Amino acid sequence: MKVTERDAELLSRINAFGFMRVEQVAEFWRVDFSTAARRVRKLIAAGLLKRIELGIMTNRPLVVTMAGCRLIGDTIPPMTGIRAGTFRHDGLLPDLALSLERRFGVAFETERQLLAQPDAVRGHLPDGLLHLKDGRHVGIELELTQKSQRRLTDIISIHASNLALDEVWYVIIDEAMRPVLTRAAADHSHIKIVKWTPPSRRTAKPSPSNSGVHHE
Repeated sequence: MKVTERDAELLSRINAFGFMRVEQVAEFWRVDFSTAARRVRKLIAAGLLKRIELGIMTNRPLVVTMAGCRLIGDTIPPMTGIRAGTFRHDGLLPDLALSLERRFGVAFETERQLLAQPDAVRGHLPDGLLHLKDGRHVGIELELTQKSQRRLTDIISIHASNLALDEVWYVIIDEAMRPVLTRAAADHSHIKIVKWTPPSRRTAKPSPSNSGVHHE
C-alpha cells in the first residue's frame, strides 16, 4: 500500500502519545468512524500499526510498530504494553491535546517527546507542553484523581523550578478536584486551573469554539 503524508502524520501522533483509539483517529482526521477504521485496518495489514490486548478489557488501542517507526524516522521506541492503572488518564491525553490545539491553534508536545530530547529535564515532567503563539511555554497536567496535599505541593514546586515553563495548567474534568489544587497552588501565580469537557461528555459537535476547554 502507498503510505500517504496523512498516514505518516498519524503514525507520528500515535507514537507521540503511545497509543490511540480509532475514535481518536477519526476525530484527528475529521472523518467518520468507518472511514478511519478502514484506513487503520490497512495500516495494520501493512505492519505499521498493531492493536494491544488489555486483558479482560474489550478496548484494543492502537500502537505503532517498529516498522512504522522506522518508516517515519521516529526515534521514540514504540509502546510494547499499556498500564491498566493509567489507561484512562493516558487514553484521554490525545483528546485533551487536540482540544487545546484547536482552541489555541498551537502544537502540543507530549511527555514521551519531551523525554526523548537529549537535554530533557529528569524527574517529574508534565503530561505535555503547549507552545502558545505569544512564545509562552505552558506545562499541561491532566488531573483526574486526587493526590495528597504533600504530593501536589512537591510536584508544583518542581514545576516552579523549571525555568522553561511560563505557566502550568492543571486540567480538571471534575470540579471536586479544584479545592485541593487551589490550596496547593496558592503561592504560585503561574499555576492555573482549567476545566475541560472530554468529547464523550459534549452535546455539540467539537469545533475550535467548542473544544471543551474553559480557560480561567
